[in-house]
Amino acid sequence: MAPQPEIILDERALRAAADALYSHQIAAAKKEIKELGDDKEDLEKFFHRLLKESDIGLFVLAFARVDDLLLRAFKLNMASLNIKLSDRLFGPVGPLSTASQRMLVAHGLGWIDDNAFEDFERLRKIRNKMAHSTAVLSVDSDDIVRLIDRMTPREKAPIEEYNKVAEQKIPRDRDRRELFIVRFSFLYLSVLLGLQFSPVAKSFMISPRDLSKSYFDEVGAGEKNHFSNLFRIGLQIALDPLDFVPGKKIENSAASSD
Repeated sequence: MAPQPEIILDERALRAAADALYSHQIAAAKKEIKELGDDKEDLEKFFHRLLKESDIGLFVLAFARVDDLLLRAFKLNMASLNIKLSDRLFGPVGPLSTASQRMLVAHGLGWIDDNAFEDFERLRKIRNKMAHSTAVLSVDSDDIVRLIDRMTPREKAPIEEYNKVAEQKIPRDRDRRELFIVRFSFLYLSVLLGLQFSPVAKSFMISPRDLSKSYFDEVGAGEKNHFSNLFRIGLQIALDPLDFVPGKKIENSAASSD
């Protein structure tokens, strides 16, 4: 048998082939993304309702909203789910019967990052204290304030960026109710990002960050982008919670003369 010629691999060609395969995986994954977001009008009405709710209602509704998102994510990502299996999984004695169990499993699967999981736990503790305590508690009670203050300040970076550009600055000082709603809006955004992109990305063995970037490049920042809508709502509430009205448009600041 004649000797085979030595094959010398071209590193550039290998890299190009690998990049092409990865891009193909991202394109295929985008087709499998299951939309979890709510429309702009519904989101605005929900956060407007939070601003008007009682202290107990504020935390109960916020907790329920995240749990509803978790429930939808699990059901959308279970290809073999039927009524019988759904009852076994989500029924009263099922392994996914409670919000805490659903969040724990989502975190274990890598759908939810550590900070979001810990903030959800803080929200759960606040909800339980407010709903079940025999003492009269409010958003300004010491135990509640400590838990709100420990929530991840995801709003810090976007607010700083907003203040660099806008003439009307977002104030640093806000009461605990406003602070919670702002932090909750960005927590909800973080959970939504994780649940929408991580399950699909992991099944295609690609980075959730790369998948989300490609998605946003295609969708843009219009009203159909649930993430952009949530981001805007959080900033609007941070800027002026008393003036937050569903459907109100944000006007551009006048150009600076400097």
